[in-house]
Amino acid sequence: VCDEKEKKWKCTDIEIQRHVVKSISAFLDCFSRATANNRLIKDSISDIAGALVFILGCKNRAVVGLAANVVIRLIRIVPPSILQSYSLDLVESLSPLLSCQQFDVSLPCAVALNAILVNVRETKEKEVWKILEEAKTVVSVVGNLQNFSEGSMSVEWFQEMALLLSTIMLKWPRSRYSVWNNPALMGILESVSQKPDMGLRVATLKLYSSL
Repeated sequence: VCDEKEKKWKCTDIEIQRHVVKSISAFLDCFSRATANNRLIKDSISDIAGALVFILGCKNRAVVGLAANVVIRLIRIVPPSILQSYSLDLVESLSPLLSCQQFDVSLPCAVALNAILVNVRETKEKEVWKILEEAKTVVSVVGNLQNFSEGSMSVEWFQEMALLLSTIMLKWPRSRYSVWNNPALMGILESVSQKPDMGLRVATLKLYSSL
């Protein structure tokens, strides 16, 4: 698709989307945070971010998990200052996927979204919060935590969901009420905090501290 200002890649074919994601991943293999100022990658960020945002927005479950993992790699390589221009689009495309029942989709989406929110500039916080509200992000994450069952869900999944919720509550205090006023969630957290797994206990304590 081409408009007057810029060209934007768009394709709904799942196999082509999968190929694009793998190609972006292979391209990122050539770089690291130390080489992030390389002109080649800086000139490619717009196309890369645009393609990933579109693919995530299509919500094709066969490919969105892969795309979210590539977003994580992109965030780890490219400095936050360069990615700020795409933060709103990425938040908007990642947030709705948190409610996906496929753990290989919701987990990388939570990791990627948290990494973006941590680095959101203060000037964009109001816009980001509006996106999170419209996507019912807090509701989705709380629902995920309430449904946590040790054994059927990984400790890492719980940790990342808890970390994301902690980040949201710390940046947007207004979100805290719906969390601490949720008896079902508080019951789950109380139960998890008694588990022998140290990872679960630490994640729960961090969540409590954000309240």
